[in-house]
Amino acid sequence: MSHELSLTMEALEDIYRSRRARGWDLRVYDYASNTWREAEEAFATPGTYERAVFTGPGTRPIRVRVLPRGGGGILLDATSAREMAVWQTLGIPFQGRHLQLISSVLEDRPGQVSLEEFADLLKASDDPLASEVLEALGPLLPSGGSRP
Repeated sequence: MSHELSLTMEALEDIYRSRRARGWDLRVYDYASNTWREAEEAFATPGTYERAVFTGPGTRPIRVRVLPRGGGGILLDATSAREMAVWQTLGIPFQGRHLQLISSVLEDRPGQVSLEEFADLLKASDDPLASEVLEALGPLLPSGGSRP
């Protein structure tokens, strides 16, 4: 089973470029031409991109729904947020205990949650591990995680 993220094309490109030297691959689907494009071609060619698939060494494929420009950065559904492979794709080395906390924080959340919303839920948590998870998310949050 693969997992799904929602990313803008800009966020997708940033994540891909930071991981390609480590063997990560990305293919992006162009709806207008009904074709799959390799990452570099997709970044250089205008298109109607709606889906992408990340694959990395030793990981399961990660499906990505491509959001329109300015579409809000990174969105996760609660099921995907509980999966180690999703966090590895984002460059965060969470462990099982972190995933248990993530699961408990998101257990009642239907649909997708932005990283900013997730950070707010962590800030409201009384679990001592929440600050560790919040710190790890910092580089993915606007202004490095410093929010008012």
